[in-house]
Amino acid sequence: MRKSLFSKLAALALGACALTAQAGTNGFIVPAFRGTASAQAGYWEIFTVAVGAPGNLPDKPGATTGAVLTQTDANAFLTGSGNIYNLDGTSRFTLTNATPFTLGTVVLQTRTLGTELDYLSPMLNYSDGFGPLSVRPLCRFEVNRGNQPGLGATVSSLWQWDLRGLGISNYTVTFRAAAPSTSFDSMTLDAAEQFTPLQPQPFAISGPDPSIERWNYANNAAPCDRPAGASFGTFGDEAGVDTRHAQHLVGWDTALLIPTNRGPANYFIRRCRVTLTINRGNLFAFDPTQDDFRTFFETNHPAWLPDADTGRPMELFGVGYRNGFDVVTFDQCALFGSNAPGQRNAYAAGWSTNGALVDVGNNVGKTNAAWPRFEVAPFAIGQTTNVAPGQLVPAGAKITFDLNVADPLVVAYLQAALDAGRLRLLLSSLHGTSGQFGSPQYPDFATRFNDAVVYPTGLEINGVAVRPLDSDGDGLPDDWENFYFGNLASTAVGDPDGDGAKTLDEFRAATDPTRADSVLRLLAPVRGAGLTTLRFPHAAGRSHAVLFTEDFGSWLPLTNAPLFQIGTPLMEVTDDAAGAAKRFYRVRAQSELEP
Repeated sequence: MRKSLFSKLAALALGACALTAQAGTNGFIVPAFRGTASAQAGYWEIFTVAVGAPGNLPDKPGATTGAVLTQTDANAFLTGSGNIYNLDGTSRFTLTNATPFTLGTVVLQTRTLGTELDYLSPMLNYSDGFGPLSVRPLCRFEVNRGNQPGLGATVSSLWQWDLRGLGISNYTVTFRAAAPSTSFDSMTLDAAEQFTPLQPQPFAISGPDPSIERWNYANNAAPCDRPAGASFGTFGDEAGVDTRHAQHLVGWDTALLIPTNRGPANYFIRRCRVTLTINRGNLFAFDPTQDDFRTFFETNHPAWLPDADTGRPMELFGVGYRNGFDVVTFDQCALFGSNAPGQRNAYAAGWSTNGALVDVGNNVGKTNAAWPRFEVAPFAIGQTTNVAPGQLVPAGAKITFDLNVADPLVVAYLQAALDAGRLRLLLSSLHGTSGQFGSPQYPDFATRFNDAVVYPTGLEINGVAVRPLDSDGDGLPDDWENFYFGNLASTAVGDPDGDGAKTLDEFRAATDPTRADSVLRLLAPVRGAGLTTLRFPHAAGRSHAVLFTEDFGSWLPLTNAPLFQIGTPLMEVTDDAAGAAKRFYRVRAQSELEP
């Protein structure tokens, strides 16, 4: 009972991880509150005890905490450089501390070499007088990553806890390595009475619990706290429901993790992954590829195609709203809506060729003209390493969804979500149900309300929220330069990837200045039947225009509406001036950071 209640409270509090400065060479961050009244800090660089008591006190000058770090696996030993190394065992660490003030936050930063830590293991433990309790960190920030010859990856991580209202002053933090061969190099600890969220830039976040997770299904009698949610389809007009009948909604309030209100175009996203966990196993076969929408047609339909592989994919989409609901008001317990096609209040949404976010709930299954069939491009297809394609997926399998950040429309959705501080996604699939009394043949996912499953749902996202700060005056914001190059050494007129576009032009076009295949240019035009079709890669958060000239005296824009090639970074515009003997074209992008 206490565990379930606490899990809910912790999830509601989730949000953040304020950047000030870097300390030393480990990428560690100096929180703004370090050195203030009612704050403690310590820095460990050289360890002197590998296993057990008396443990290790901070060894760097200026420590204001008496916290002790103890490693408990007997196989560990000290290296010549003062690291705690464990060749044959898995290191386990306990950090013990007491403060003269009631805690608002604790910030732990670690640096390892070789095998990395188990990044889901850090936990803050305390007693409320009735028994032990644990608090998960808000998130993990990866603040530095590199390689050291002969020693493998060097990784610096940051975890922050929000402890407001819990009355904690005595606590331990426990964490462990992921496997043998971890070299624990250094660590910092900060504790303060006040809670100040940290938001490192660029951001690399993993591990936050969802702030909303519900089975988005009309017959779900308990949307607020259901321990699992399934995904399946129902076919035929007579069913009277959406073909994508049962959907699974997940979402994160990111406002404390990532700065908000920078303007959507100022969010550059390198990676976004959602992880879900299978609750009941061996119900369905793993299919890692998208199925053509025509494979769902009736077998006697002239356009029907056979499915080339076993199973059906698990697909992740954006979320749309109707009937007065929006991303704020459709919360954990909001009204589902009418159990009729196209009438749910929150629905799985994908992009159309004209760049509109549309309901995809009936893109394959209806057979009348009111519900035309159309192909959609999911934001991501579920993958797993637990089984091979075609095999039944076991309970506990982790299903990962890597959102297609090569698709500017998917990136645009993520940009708008981070700018607002609320990311919402809907899992949908078209698995059959085998009827009311048949065995389930569809995915069933554990939720954060499931006490039997450890960390069932997670988010990893890597990017930068660009500020207008340009300390070297080269026209390139510092955040953007650090995101792509790791420093401010680039110049506006440079071309580091050799693709012919200057760095400043790549910034304005939102292309990647480190990849030669990421550049704004017109592809070879296609002519026929008096039409010229022009294609070019576009980017999220940028407006694009194709201009033409016949004499190089003036350039005019083409006025036909652009079409998007869904699932790709390409856009096309058609010129239907059949009488023009010769025309020249160019494409331009306008950045929101420009005047």
